[in-house]
Amino acid sequence: MQVVALVGTIVVGIIALALIVSQTPWFRDWLRRYVVRESTQYLNGNLSIGSLGGNLFYGVELGNVALDVNGERVVTLDRLEVKYSVAELISKGITVREIRLESPFVLLRHDKNGWNVANLVKKQEQEAEREGPGRPISLPDIEIVNGRAAIEDKAPSETYRLPSRIDAMNVKAGFEYAPVHYSLTLNDLSFAGKAPDLTVTRVSGRIGTRDDNLNVENLSLKTSQSTLTVDGVIRNYLANPNLQVTASSPRLSLPELSGVLPVVKGYALQPSFNLRAEGPQDNLKLTLNETSEAGALQGAVTLDLKDPTLSARGDVNARDLNLAPLLKDPKQKSDITAHATVDVRMASTPANTPALDRLRGRISIDAPRVAASGYRAHDVRVTANVDGRHVGIDGRAGAYGGSATAKGFVVVPAAAGEPLHSNSRSARDIRENS
Repeated sequence: MQVVALVGTIVVGIIALALIVSQTPWFRDWLRRYVVRESTQYLNGNLSIGSLGGNLFYGVELGNVALDVNGERVVTLDRLEVKYSVAELISKGITVREIRLESPFVLLRHDKNGWNVANLVKKQEQEAEREGPGRPISLPDIEIVNGRAAIEDKAPSETYRLPSRIDAMNVKAGFEYAPVHYSLTLNDLSFAGKAPDLTVTRVSGRIGTRDDNLNVENLSLKTSQSTLTVDGVIRNYLANPNLQVTASSPRLSLPELSGVLPVVKGYALQPSFNLRAEGPQDNLKLTLNETSEAGALQGAVTLDLKDPTLSARGDVNARDLNLAPLLKDPKQKSDITAHATVDVRMASTPANTPALDRLRGRISIDAPRVAASGYRAHDVRVTANVDGRHVGIDGRAGAYGGSATAKGFVVVPAAAGEPLHSNSRSARDIRENS
């Protein structure tokens, strides 16, 4: 009993000494340097920490944190609060119960070589064609308060524009990594983008990878005027993607998005839609239901998006179609109800050749009602055989008590302002109303 008491006293003394030592400036400085040194196992960059405080057994507070990549400072923040369990850190890898970043700033630069943070995490383990660190990372509770970012896009895309500045970013999220699959859960994300302007009021949902599949679970984007939700899975996403994805929106404001998506600029439309994509790239089936100020569209089209020949075939129905907002010309007001059958192909090369010159196929339109440019017609049936800019036309229609047919071709001009060449034969059969 005396031996046990002596050993117990020694153990308690050691623990007490460890607790005392852990609170000394010397030990905190040693721990700060240790964290910086260990970060090199995971990061292709230089981490620096100005100060370290807090109760080291259950949490820590870091001050003046910065991360440099290739000699450039890409991340700074004044305060980082971390809560954890020492036992879990030793036994399970990097497990942090809670992490809070206050007023962080991130510099993102993009050029022809890619993003400056693209290779921030070291590649050590591999699953399928993915690589990553060899130890697990668990960050179930991440909070960012009043974050900022500067984006320098020196190689911008032709299809979208990124805001040059992001302010008031607030995030509540969780991240899990186990070599080498990951999941990111967004409970709430909001920010204000500037130049071009776009304010996002909330992003929520989950994204994760496992067994070479990219899973998207109820990923929702909300702005002041728009809502978009994406859900599904992309199988074999690194090699030959096979989609099972649904995108839907009760309202999508194109004027609001025109700053970041130049392709929709000038369209005063706020459509609602449901789009389903199923299958691999060479047999991708799209099912669409859409309504807007320009009318309603419903259809099913199968796409082949793999080289050397791209193709589209399927059927599309239009109801109460108004061409004015689509053509950005209020004088082109129309009311069209029609069914179209499409079977077209386009060679992907040579890429410098206009797309229309590489287009071949047939488009058939059956319209029971057409009102456009001040004219009305019924039972309109038109078939267009497309051979590049040469389009063969074979059609007939009824209007004002009579019917007419036309057959011939038109040649679409290669440049704006050039005349439209045509050659046609027509016949007209007038039937008087009784």
